[in-house]
Amino acid sequence: MKYKYVRNDINDICSTFASENVEYFLDSGSLLGAVRTGSMVPNDGDVDFGLLNSTEGGLFTALITLKTKGFTVQLKRYSIQLNRSGIPISCTFYKTQYDHLQGFWGAPKSKGLLGILLRIIYWFNAEQYQSLRFKQALSLGVVSKYVLSILGKILPASVKSKIDSLQYQFGPRYLWWIPKPLIRLGNHIQFEGVDCAAPYEPEKYLSYRYGNDWRTPRSKWNTVKDDKCLVESEKYRNLK
Repeated sequence: MKYKYVRNDINDICSTFASENVEYFLDSGSLLGAVRTGSMVPNDGDVDFGLLNSTEGGLFTALITLKTKGFTVQLKRYSIQLNRSGIPISCTFYKTQYDHLQGFWGAPKSKGLLGILLRIIYWFNAEQYQSLRFKQALSLGVVSKYVLSILGKILPASVKSKIDSLQYQFGPRYLWWIPKPLIRLGNHIQFEGVDCAAPYEPEKYLSYRYGNDWRTPRSKWNTVKDDKCLVESEKYRNLK
């Protein structure tokens, strides 16, 4: 029931991106689910797409089209979030840096009281209320995830926008650092019954990112620790 309408969402997004020549690809947990079973990973709270930096021309037109189809469009500094049926669809921008692709992940790292406050801010601004995201965003057992999710829902959009800006300005963030050949496009894969663009060799990409045992579902997942392509932005200079 949770994913009842997500197929229509994915179909409209993929067809719109394709018609506007937007270079997109199924990414992260969604690609993992597509290769494993052709559907979403159980308990996943969103759908993940990547957008290449060469897509700027048709992307604006595509977003306008998606708004006319009933999607909300939330523009962030390093991503776009689309939503129509209650399942967020996250589109991360990747840009070419040397022989790698770089994309930012906005969850701030905890450093003292400021880090804790920024993690609370991050949770307020999140639209996925699953327990996994809660554990990653906030390691405070005394605070109920339900209280935070309610506060996140009632905060005005203008306040959320300010919070998001502060998060990126002051909070240490992470970035994905992925060898460019791993996201060579030209392949398609079925996901929730929809034909989606995907990396040319998705198994190699998934092995590099999640380890050789990526086909085996894990009972516990921590993005910061378990995603092999995620590094702290402050260490980025060592990767150049």
